[in-house]
Amino acid sequence: MAKSAPDESIDGDDQSRDGLSEVKRKARETGGSSTPKAKPRPKGDDDADDSDAVADATDTEAKDSEAKDGDKKDAAAGDGAVSLTISKTTLRKAAIALGALLLVALLVLGIWQWYSARQQIRDFDAVKDAAGNFLVTSIEYTSSDKVDKSSEAQRPLVTGKLLKELNDDRSEPTKELRDAGIKATAKIDSAAVESLSRDEATTLMVVTATGTSRVSPTPQKRTVVLRLILRREGGKWLVAESKGVGDFSANGSQPAGPQNAVPAPGAPVPGN
Repeated sequence: MAKSAPDESIDGDDQSRDGLSEVKRKARETGGSSTPKAKPRPKGDDDADDSDAVADATDTEAKDSEAKDGDKKDAAAGDGAVSLTISKTTLRKAAIALGALLLVALLVLGIWQWYSARQQIRDFDAVKDAAGNFLVTSIEYTSSDKVDKSSEAQRPLVTGKLLKELNDDRSEPTKELRDAGIKATAKIDSAAVESLSRDEATTLMVVTATGTSRVSPTPQKRTVVLRLILRREGGKWLVAESKGVGDFSANGSQPAGPQNAVPAPGAPVPGN
């Protein structure tokens, strides 16, 4: 029995050394990693967590989708309302503007037509008045008591060819013409404007001259048709040319132009 005791002690020491070596070995194996390894979780717990995460993500996506759909619907509804308002306002403004433009255009057109018609009527009247005034003056200034002032009276009424002829005529009324006792008057029977432009017009005039003289105290009449060409100069219509068209007198004599003063019946005709 005394011999067996040392053996047990030696065995215990060997076991202690073996245990210490095992601890050191394990320490060396784990010493290379400073971060402790996570303790593995049971498989059932991992599956549960994954399911919860998937469920949460699905709910979040569904809520986000619903929110986006709601925002889109609200935006669409809002856009539709604004677009409708702008459309109505724009159409209303466009209709008002178009109506105003049409009204202004109609007013301008109406005013222009009215002004043009008024101006044309005034020009017609002015042309006929100028032509008639020239004819009456030309005839009545063949009277013995006016013949000396004939050129002076006609000059402001003529232009062009007639004015040149009037200025070139230097002849003086003869004593016989002054002593003839001629009394001439004229009446415009008809006046028509054949053509009218801005600065030129043509008229057809029918005029009757009535005259007496010492030789023929009984009134004599002569009706002639004359075509006058007038020009507007300085805003005034003046007679530029005169042409005889016809003679309605009883004796059927050829008409004389007013440049020859359309002598009154019974008055001596120059050149005869």
